[in-house]
Amino acid sequence: MSRRTSELPSRPEIRSFRLGKFYEVVDALTADVSYRHCGDIHGVDTTLVTAGHYHSRKLQRTSLAEDLTVRSYVTSVGTSSMEVRTDAIQQVDGGETLVNVCHTVMVALDKDSGKPFGKVGRSIPDLLLDAEDDHGRLELANQHNKIRRRRAVEIMQLRSPISHPPTQEEFDELHRLHQDRRAALDCGDEASLPLRVEDYTFRSSTVIFPESRNVHGKLFGGFVMEESEKLAQYTARFFAGGRPVVPLGIDEALFHQPIAIGDCVTFTARLIQSTGFACRVLVMVETRDPADPSRVPQRSNRLMFVYGGSDLPQVIPETYSEILMHVDAQRRQRVEGPSQEYVESILAELKSIEKEST
Repeated sequence: MSRRTSELPSRPEIRSFRLGKFYEVVDALTADVSYRHCGDIHGVDTTLVTAGHYHSRKLQRTSLAEDLTVRSYVTSVGTSSMEVRTDAIQQVDGGETLVNVCHTVMVALDKDSGKPFGKVGRSIPDLLLDAEDDHGRLELANQHNKIRRRRAVEIMQLRSPISHPPTQEEFDELHRLHQDRRAALDCGDEASLPLRVEDYTFRSSTVIFPESRNVHGKLFGGFVMEESEKLAQYTARFFAGGRPVVPLGIDEALFHQPIAIGDCVTFTARLIQSTGFACRVLVMVETRDPADPSRVPQRSNRLMFVYGGSDLPQVIPETYSEILMHVDAQRRQRVEGPSQEYVESILAELKSIEKEST
């Protein structure tokens, strides 16, 4: 099983660990591991691209007084794609503690034709399970693959040829939410009004410069991950009204098409769903043509971030696109969490740390 490790040194003078930095490292390390597994470290006849990052979760508090080890390894392979798991680990009381985890799907392309291996008679080398833990990780990878397949069948995105509408039960729930908003407006009860997605939509734009390119001469995916997480956290903090929010991970980060050096890129973050103890922020990344402003932006990435908090307000979708985003996030919450107990435990730990430092 191919493995690769990177070290992030301790920084006791800093009081928080940016999850976006973890994702930046993940993007670089998973690519390195994938090339090594294919036996083509220098990419002579193979091009490996990131299809997406999935089900990343923060499992424990990151101690800033200890080094952080980021370890990536291949967990399953197919003909043209492979899953790579990345663990962030710290030494606590003489043993290893798993702090963060992320799962990434990489796709192998033939360098000459640009086609997936399976289309040109090639295949990714088999995975050798040489440790007892490898079998458990393979089973977990198979579960992730089933979840991704199920999501593909249930997809609601309007651009998809197999897009499905919300169920009647989901529409009934949305109807009740709008009824509550109408009743609050009629009574002048602004404190209980669900907040609108439109009011918690933020954007940032930038030009991509050469120092952010990857080995293929395109924009490094880690740049997209970190910039998206910063904007998502900005959105979540405003939504929480200044109360503490904790970044818990990502449900998925999809890479639809590469971004070229010199492109004008816009990041759009929307707060699309809240349970009172957790919220989800959807970030869309698009490229725009300054020579033709009326041209439809080209979507490059779609990322769903999860944050924990307390007494978070409800959010109400109004347009049909917002409704689909909202329902999709609710489905993820039911399947993937986080649970209220989990969020409360993390917030309590952070509160105790703040008391100790004052």
